[in-house]
Amino acid sequence: MVGRPFLDFVHPDDREKTERESAALADGQNTVRFQNRYLDSRGEIHWLEWASVPIPEENLIYGIARDVTERKALEQELERLSQHDPLTGAFNRRRFDEELSGRLLAVRRHGRSGALLLIDLDRFKSVNDELGHAAGDVALCEVARLLDENTRATDAIGRDAEGFVARLGGDEFAVLLDEVSPFEAIVVGERLAAALEAADLRIEGNRVPLAISVGVAPFDGRDGAGAEELLAHADRGMYVVKAGGGGGAAQARHASRELGAEPA
Repeated sequence: MVGRPFLDFVHPDDREKTERESAALADGQNTVRFQNRYLDSRGEIHWLEWASVPIPEENLIYGIARDVTERKALEQELERLSQHDPLTGAFNRRRFDEELSGRLLAVRRHGRSGALLLIDLDRFKSVNDELGHAAGDVALCEVARLLDENTRATDAIGRDAEGFVARLGGDEFAVLLDEVSPFEAIVVGERLAAALEAADLRIEGNRVPLAISVGVAPFDGRDGAGAEELLAHADRGMYVVKAGGGGGAAQARHASRELGAEPA
């Protein structure tokens, strides 16, 4: 370390803010609970928390650093758990509500577009009844995995369809797509339904079918729809698919508002 600038040891992503903090110290300001990352001799990352006091008359800065790497890891894990469904690892309902509200706000401010895909497993109750709830949990995890896998890759219309996947509860999931047209959103919904139908999930030697009904609700800055209205539109589209036997996608604006009782 002798003869080398201390910034050589600071994580590249933290150097700019560390330089700003150092400049403030040089101007006589104290540092309280400033955190940055350092690299050790093996290249491993350590989080340090600093308390520093400049002593101008001595032309020195006294500082104390504590290694808080374990605490940061615990904080990050707690943050992850607060946002993710513990069974499937998908985002949870709380995080979904935050994300949907944020995207709708961005749409109104910047004229962007997107779509909400509301997804419900078809005949999931029979999986629980015939194979048990443990098998149902395995099926839910597989659904979450396939939804994530098929919204991370380039989709069937030849463009990036990066999706935000959440489990809303029970056997209901949601996917948020950015910058897609209504037609493109339907294509993605149909592709998701086809991917799950083609999945070869077997539990104790039994093939478990994974059919889904997808309600599609496009949104842009012109319609002014709020989160609850958008969810209601997607819900109606989803039940149109269910009423037709399931295993597909329907755009919300084509859904009837008088659907009656929920199909099985």
